[in-house]
Amino acid sequence: MISYKRAVDQDGTGFSGHFVEWIDRSKNEEADTLSRLGSKRKPPPLGLFLDILTRPSVWPPREVDIAEPLAPDSVLVEVASNVGDWTEPYMNYLERQIFPMDEREPRMIVRRCKSFTIINQELYKRSISGVFQRCVGP
Repeated sequence: MISYKRAVDQDGTGFSGHFVEWIDRSKNEEADTLSRLGSKRKPPPLGLFLDILTRPSVWPPREVDIAEPLAPDSVLVEVASNVGDWTEPYMNYLERQIFPMDEREPRMIVRRCKSFTIINQELYKRSISGVFQRCVGP
């Protein structure tokens, strides 16, 4: 999306009064109608122009583009969370019968652990076909 915004900003510099406005999809009936037409894969109605793109209209940013300083009006947000490994509650239950402190999680873990097993200190899940699949952490 950054590439598209940069392309629009560059193309719009030649126009006076150029601005970009984000409109919620629920309030943009034209885009909603077009998306429904595209998902049904039906031919477009009469009077509607269809252009099939065979290559991207904007190329993804290169490393050089990413290293450029951001425009003052753009905001960069990073979410960092210290969430533990998702396999820990299952390993704790299967090895030591220890449950998480949350009220709802113990029931869910007991129900899901029926398809999990520990092999060589690693968590595996038995698939529907009976094959053991190693559970990978973050």
